[in-house]
Amino acid sequence: MSMLRSTVSKFQQPLRAQLFHSSARVFYAYPVDKNGKPLNAFMRFSKEKRQDVISSNPAFKVTEIASKVGSLWKELTDSQRQRYLDEAKSALEEYKNRLTK
Repeated sequence: MSMLRSTVSKFQQPLRAQLFHSSARVFYAYPVDKNGKPLNAFMRFSKEKRQDVISSNPAFKVTEIASKVGSLWKELTDSQRQRYLDEAKSALEEYKNRLTK
C-alpha cells in the first residue's frame, strides 16, 4: 500500500482511499471545475432515474442499468422530455454567461 501512495498525487490520495473501501454502486462527489459544462437532457434524466432502476433491479450490471435508463428515456413523450430539455437549456445558457464574464 505504501508503494501505491508514493505513485499517487496528494490530490488523488483521499479519493483513492475513499473508493478503495466503497461499494461499486455508490456515487461520489468528485472535485470538478466550477465552470464545468452542464449535463444534457438525457444525463439529467439518467441522474434522476438511475437509483430507481438500481433499487428495483439490484442484480443488474452497469450495462443493463444503462440500457434500462435508455429505454425509459425512449418511452417518454415529447411533453415529458420537455422538462429535462428546458433544464438543460437554461443550465447551458448560465454556463455560457459565466464563460463570457
